[in-house]
Amino acid sequence: CEDAAAALIPPRQALDDVPEASVDAALATRIQRGQLAALRDLARPGQAGSALKVIGPDGALLAVVTADGARNWQFARVLS
Repeated sequence: CEDAAAALIPPRQALDDVPEASVDAALATRIQRGQLAALRDLARPGQAGSALKVIGPDGALLAVVTADGARNWQFARVLS
């Protein structure tokens, strides 16, 4: 079991090719609660289909968001 646990890749590292944005504690709380309005505080995506990792002040991956056709961020996954 220890060998299997050592082989696991942390989610942030597994998505190494996805750009990331760091957020402060207040915004992190809103994102962890799944508040869609909080995503307006992130930089606007360049194109539809773009993905972004949202990183909390402690360096943890909070969420993965994707850009919709109107170039607005939508939650793909929120991690606890």
